[in-house]
Amino acid sequence: MHIDINQFFAAATVLLEPSLKNKPLIIAGSSRRGIVSTASYEARKYGIHSAMPTYMAKKLCPNVIIRPVNFEWYNQKSHEFFSFIEENYTKKIEKASIDECYVDMTDLMKDITDPLKYLKELQDNLYKNTLLQVSIGIGPTKFLAKMGSDYKKPMGITIIRKKDIKRILYPLPIDDFFGIGKKTCPKLKEIGINTIGDFAVSDSYKVKEIMGKFYFTAKKWVNGEGDDVVENTPFDPKSISSTTTLLYDSSDYEEIKKIIEQKSHEIALTAKQDKKIGKTITLILKDASFKSITRSVTIEKPTNDFIDIYTSVMKLFDKFFTNQSIRLVGVGLSQLMNIDEFYVQISLFNQVQEQKECSTKLLINKLNRKANKKLFTIASDVKKDKDGI
Repeated sequence: MHIDINQFFAAATVLLEPSLKNKPLIIAGSSRRGIVSTASYEARKYGIHSAMPTYMAKKLCPNVIIRPVNFEWYNQKSHEFFSFIEENYTKKIEKASIDECYVDMTDLMKDITDPLKYLKELQDNLYKNTLLQVSIGIGPTKFLAKMGSDYKKPMGITIIRKKDIKRILYPLPIDDFFGIGKKTCPKLKEIGINTIGDFAVSDSYKVKEIMGKFYFTAKKWVNGEGDDVVENTPFDPKSISSTTTLLYDSSDYEEIKKIIEQKSHEIALTAKQDKKIGKTITLILKDASFKSITRSVTIEKPTNDFIDIYTSVMKLFDKFFTNQSIRLVGVGLSQLMNIDEFYVQISLFNQVQEQKECSTKLLINKLNRKANKKLFTIASDVKKDKDGI
């Protein structure tokens, strides 16, 4: 089973501001160069979608309401979502992202005579406890479950068995095929692959050429084969990264800066969720010629703080950006360790000193977050920076 929170960032924002309910809303940067993270269903009626520049969203809907990202609030609601499922249904959960997961419901549903009624009760109970609406997909594989949750929104429930694939999936546009990217779909349409059904029955070498190795995986998926195991063992990442491919190549400093800010927020949030801190912070770019550019800096004390990550990446960006056209922007955090392990390594004497510094740093980070820039810093850090020059 796949469970997906509907329009998560927008829905979470409405919980903070109920007056925004049923209004065209986007979560995005408010400047002309901002990027849409999420659009409410009301905004989507105007053709607005994620990754669209804010100025385009305003053109499509002049009355659209814009709100900034609020990752701390999203993290809280995400925690409520996963906790509800774990505490009331099963701990066999594989988190796919902040707002979706795969769930092994085999044992729970084996004696259920009316699965649709059972799943509707799950939806309703989750909404009563978290005020979040979800769509649910059921299938013999992860792919079919994922396609099921995407099929009906909001509050949809779709069961896709192997015998349902032709009826449900074949008529869908190729753009809806989970795993086929936005860059690939137009190329497939150019050679007549407009629907999932077109792809399923085609054995054209041109399709294989366009899709590469993923062609064979996608063929298995659309025939009802593929991964069906929910991996609920804790994943211990060696690094965390998040990237975004721009809708159009851009050399606009402010636009790229805004994406770096968003990616830094996401990395900080993920690290905190995983209770990780890291020492190496990386800027990831890909230019218009597909050349990859990665630049890293290793800091003295490991961190998962947004300001630390964002400031470090922007220093790298300012140093290496030469107004070239960019098509992909990302941020990474590596040399990870568990927060608990880090403090165990500190001696008793250093631990006391570290705790004092942490208290000071918490206050400084709070002030910096309010200003959305690094206005304040610890005096000793300033000295270290000067010594390192």
